[in-house]
Amino acid sequence: MRGHPVGQPVDSPEDMCLSVNDGDWIETKDQGGSDYRLLQVSNVGLASFRETGKFRYVTQETFDRLRCQEVLPGDLLISRMPTPIGRAWLVTEMPWRMITAVDVAIAKPNVAVTGRYYLLCYLNSETHLGLAGQHATGTTRPRVSRRALCGIKTLIPPSDLQFAFDERLEAMFQLATALDKRNENLRTTRDLLLPKLISGKLDVEDLDIDVTALAAQGDEDG
Repeated sequence: MRGHPVGQPVDSPEDMCLSVNDGDWIETKDQGGSDYRLLQVSNVGLASFRETGKFRYVTQETFDRLRCQEVLPGDLLISRMPTPIGRAWLVTEMPWRMITAVDVAIAKPNVAVTGRYYLLCYLNSETHLGLAGQHATGTTRPRVSRRALCGIKTLIPPSDLQFAFDERLEAMFQLATALDKRNENLRTTRDLLLPKLISGKLDVEDLDIDVTALAAQGDEDG
């Protein structure tokens, strides 16, 4: 293929994964309960989870009846809709069990063939996102089909380079995830306490926390 470095083989995401499936078609009438959170396209960011605050769930009974596929840590969720089309998130431990919408592909990387973080970074590269966009169809709500997405060729560096890359990236992503959780906890604590502090229902001297830090966090969030 033109533009690929000499000596580096190419493959498709489907060949680098144990499976690539679409998420589940969940109608509004099927939503409810609290057993499995339904992740939307908007929750899939560039190598990150986007919290939109729109919580949708299905019950265990609905999960079983519709034969849903559970999203698990280590899966790659790939958005088939913008923006941008083809972006991916490597699923981490979350506070809920999860399924995802039909416009999100669920890929299970074959770790004997590729590193999870290498594949994640390649899917989010400008090259791959550009190719995914070229394969999209539709004008009002463009999307790429799972078949077209799986047909996009991917560079395969030697395994030792991929796994060395993954070893370094894993520590970085784990740190980023831990910091995200810490910030979320700070935001939650701030939102609970600041109204009480402002109204005088709670005294600063009664708190064993750094209120200044919480206020600074609020300024950063805008």
